[in-house]
Amino acid sequence: MNTAAQDHVIAGLDVGSCNVTTVLGRKTPDGVEILGMGECPTEGMRKGAVVNVDATVKSIRQSV
Repeated sequence: MNTAAQDHVIAGLDVGSCNVTTVLGRKTPDGVEILGMGECPTEGMRKGAVVNVDATVKSIRQSV
């Protein structure tokens, strides 16, 4: 495996009505190494729908 492929970072993003959670990882021979995680309250969402795009984007940025 070449070095460039080993340096790719994988991101997971869960935007829920209550929280935004972000996890960053890197593929390893044994699976995935977690590099970091962030979580913050969601603003701009109600019942699973975006009601305020700017507030939702702000929440996503804070979690990252």
